[in-house]
Amino acid sequence: MRTGNTGYVDGVLEHNRHDIMSTAAVMSRAMQIAAGDPEDCREACEQLALGQLAEQRGESVRAMRAYELASASEDDEIRTRALERMAVLLRRASRFGDAAQAWSRVIDLSESGRRPLSRLERRAAEALAIHHEHRAKNLKTAKQYAEAIRETSPTRAAEAVEHRLSRLERKIQVATERGDWTSAGSLIARNPITGTPLPSTVRANDSSSSAIGRSSSMGFAHLPHFGRSAARAASTRFHVSQNWQRTVMCRAVSVCAL
Repeated sequence: MRTGNTGYVDGVLEHNRHDIMSTAAVMSRAMQIAAGDPEDCREACEQLALGQLAEQRGESVRAMRAYELASASEDDEIRTRALERMAVLLRRASRFGDAAQAWSRVIDLSESGRRPLSRLERRAAEALAIHHEHRAKNLKTAKQYAEAIRETSPTRAAEAVEHRLSRLERKIQVATERGDWTSAGSLIARNPITGTPLPSTVRANDSSSSAIGRSSSMGFAHLPHFGRSAARAASTRFHVSQNWQRTVMCRAVSVCAL
């Protein structure tokens, strides 16, 4: 200001010019994604953001397709977030079995032995405990999910978990007394979180094969995988680049959802 020489601010102005041009380009791409189909997205993070936008707009079919594609990502964070939203949408549509399968896939992605459970892992375990208790009627499987929550949850949540476990114990006792082994269910051989062996009487109940399968990472009982994205070969899954341009793009699409 004192000298009147604008050369001192030329670099600042040039930097600002690049910022404005970059923002325009990013927003242009974001609007293109928001108006397009999930298959048109270049990255799984774009599909996840588009699913969130479609869900907020009430476009459940479009949102489900976007989440399904995003759930095939090789990025575990994107996959788990997409599976969470899929499970919620499926439950809203009263597709309870499919919702349980989506939650089971969240559990499959969990790290074995981690304490405590993450928010998402806890939510998945709670949803599966509810499903197996009230819908699948496999009480012992429901009990195992509840025990996993108790063993890895903070103290403040223990009361609600203990209440669920007490109710399940009563139901299992009633089912066992009347010889209803289908409702009583069978226990798996190891604790779902810690991996420690269960008592031999429990393992004996699991000697026959189960129709619901097992989680490869945590030992949880789980339902078979489903849908097109679950069957996708690993070699065809989307690779999410970590450079800043794509990160900004996905966030820009998320901004469009606001």
